[in-house]
Amino acid sequence: MQTNGAIDLTGLALKYQKIDGIDVTRWSAWVNNGVMATKWWVEQSRDEILKDNPNSVQLTSISRQMNRPMADGRVPAELVIKRVDVSYNDIVHNTPQIKVSNPNISSKLNTELDFVSAGTSMYPKWSGKISLTELKTRAINTDNWHDNKGYSTDMLGDVETTRNGDKVTVTMTFPAAGCTLVGDATSSGKTNFDKLIFTGFDKCRFDLAKGVNWTAPDLFNNEGLAKGRNGTVAYGATLKNDSGAEMLLIGFPELDGVVLVMNKR
Repeated sequence: MQTNGAIDLTGLALKYQKIDGIDVTRWSAWVNNGVMATKWWVEQSRDEILKDNPNSVQLTSISRQMNRPMADGRVPAELVIKRVDVSYNDIVHNTPQIKVSNPNISSKLNTELDFVSAGTSMYPKWSGKISLTELKTRAINTDNWHDNKGYSTDMLGDVETTRNGDKVTVTMTFPAAGCTLVGDATSSGKTNFDKLIFTGFDKCRFDLAKGVNWTAPDLFNNEGLAKGRNGTVAYGATLKNDSGAEMLLIGFPELDGVVLVMNKR
């Protein structure tokens, strides 16, 4: 993603497929500039709001200072929390990009996210708009992910993926929570992400008090995963970043936009 302001932001956005009963496309996005980290997630608004605006979505943002040490065992404060209901078209813009190479004319749609309605005061030089560059996703195959440090207080430990024909399994250990989550999918090969059904949440205790040395994304994800239940849906895929390194992404659209990004071991 790229921003249109004079600010060095890096991040990632996930566009989830629509599901039965949900009319809008759901998104998760997160960015950081080395000082602040922010995540947004887009989901359908409540029924009473949809009666007046069927195209309404709920946009939520949470921001934290990155790598801020905890004092007296207290979790670093969420500096900005904002939730607004706006029209989907006010957030997601698809603009045509026309290229002329005589005599051929080609056009494609560029996607831009506009988060200004959720406030961008934590990034004073940024207007709140992000231009997205699509990344090609790949199938999940048998592999190991995440550089596990081996500490019992780590938010995320070993991550393993296996494929047997069209059956995909993702196994993630969470040392601080004392549990392992297992996600199973039947890969169709026709979508950008595999739909995973996770179990093991009943054995987890996602306690923020153990996050003395966690990063802001760790804190975000721990809070979201604490709301998980057996049967929670996630979407997973692999991709290569700008440096060519392979990465595994697991996104939980139902858990406040949790996104886990792991490097290949």
